[in-house]
Amino acid sequence: MNKSPKSKVAIALFVFAAFFAIGCLIALYQFVQLPGGTRPATIAKISVLEAIRYSGIAALITFVTGYIVQMIADIRWKLFEGQVNA
Repeated sequence: MNKSPKSKVAIALFVFAAFFAIGCLIALYQFVQLPGGTRPATIAKISVLEAIRYSGIAALITFVTGYIVQMIADIRWKLFEGQVNA
């Protein structure tokens, strides 16, 4: 049995998930570097935490969606592998 090919959509989703994860890491670095002693600095830290949350959730959802797309492509490959177009 041949291995199923990688789905181009799944690969694109994995690349987008990597970009979101890198954005999350950059926001985490910014959070660590910001001072937090004053009111404006605390507000800035809260906004960076929101960026970390949203980019992390986006990375996770995009990765899971890419994984599901690849699973569907694998299932279709296994179901239709023996069929030949007439």
